Amino acid sequence: MPLYDVKCTKGCGYFNDVFCLLAEVDEMICPECSASVVRLISPVRTIGPTFSNPMVVDQIGKSFDSKSEWDKYQRANPDTQVLSANSRAWRDHVDMVKNKADKKARKLGYHDREDMGRQLKKEASQT
Repeated sequence: MPLYDVKCTKGCGYFNDVFCLLAEVDEMICPECSASVVRLISPVRTIGPTFSNPMVVDQIGKSFDSKSEWDKYQRANPDTQVLSANSRAWRDHVDMVKNKADKKARKLGYHDREDMGRQLKKEASQT
């Protein structure tokens, strides 16, 4: 039987490794709040995090020297997700942030965030 990482969908903080059949993991419920759990798909590392080869997660600006350290971080931060740079969820997030920045730039009188950046850079170089 394989080992799966599961996480509570309601965000109660439950995160665990379970050793069970694939059919069973899809039917699991959170033992802490009775919500459903979701199976997390993670990249597989052939060489685990070690002091000489830590797992670096640029999205959150942290590195982890062991799997238990990574699991502890995930339990303490249940709302944090680490996404692949080419995943749909990450692209949607980036687009949402860009749209929000464009809207703020327009509100401040600029065409978009890039125009705001050019204008501010131009003003800074003139002073």
